[in-house]
Amino acid sequence: MKRDQPNPILYLYEYSQVPEEILYRKNDEELSPWSQIDNIGTAGEKTLFFNETDKENKGQGGSEAPPAVLCVGIGTYKTTEDGEIYLCVLIDPKSRIVYAYSLGVYRSPELVRKALEILFSEKVFSLVLLSSRNSIYQKQLYREILAPYPVEARTTAKGTRGGVMAVSTFYSHLMRKRGSAIFQNWQEAVDWLSRYIFYYNAERNVNSRG
Repeated sequence: MKRDQPNPILYLYEYSQVPEEILYRKNDEELSPWSQIDNIGTAGEKTLFFNETDKENKGQGGSEAPPAVLCVGIGTYKTTEDGEIYLCVLIDPKSRIVYAYSLGVYRSPELVRKALEILFSEKVFSLVLLSSRNSIYQKQLYREILAPYPVEARTTAKGTRGGVMAVSTFYSHLMRKRGSAIFQNWQEAVDWLSRYIFYYNAERNVNSRG
């Protein structure tokens, strides 16, 4: 992702709805977006990232024409010091490129709002947003979040195995790359996940040009 694009972190004070117990237990104000591409994080003896590839490719989606359909998904990651952090991605089901993402320490449909803000920060276009039938996408809050945008919400057919395939594939690939490494804290998770998406997109942009 571009280093000069909007901050993908959704801080607790930006949520419209957060349980008081979450506000009492969690403090994410010092959490900062990833900005140092050359730094490589570690967790104990295991390297949390991998060799550099295609640094020159700093595009977000790598395509001038926006996709007509994007898939949305939210993944959960644990840290040893700070608890859980959540990654929301908007993925092109054809190229498997991540067009926008957000990170937050509370699991809510508002993570999708943050990702949409980034997606539409440079241009506005009509979009179908495809999700699984997970309850988070059935909430009234989710519908309210999508309402200001030119977005049509759709869900996968009832009984579809694997949910949204592009999302499942992305998170499976991420877990294979991460291996057994455990994030120590939120900041390490933000840095690693952001780097992962950068290189993940770079690899797919190279393949699409080849």
